[in-house]
Amino acid sequence: MVFKYSVMMAMLFALLAGCARSDSDDVKEQAENIQENVHVTADHVWKAQVKALDKAKSVSQDLMDAAAEQRQAMERDGE
Repeated sequence: MVFKYSVMMAMLFALLAGCARSDSDDVKEQAENIQENVHVTADHVWKAQVKALDKAKSVSQDLMDAAAEQRQAMERDGE
């Protein structure tokens, strides 16, 4: 009988201790973590797009250089 009441008291104290903890800090930390993840994800998405555009520009420049070399080679052969 004493054991039964001891277990019930322990459960009651555990319940009170769990409810007494301030969850506002945990929620605030979770919100900050989510906000940081959104910024990182947003930066990452834009970073990938900018990288793709830079790569396309470099490919375009390579094509322009190749075309200029081809024109020069044709001019030299024509002379």
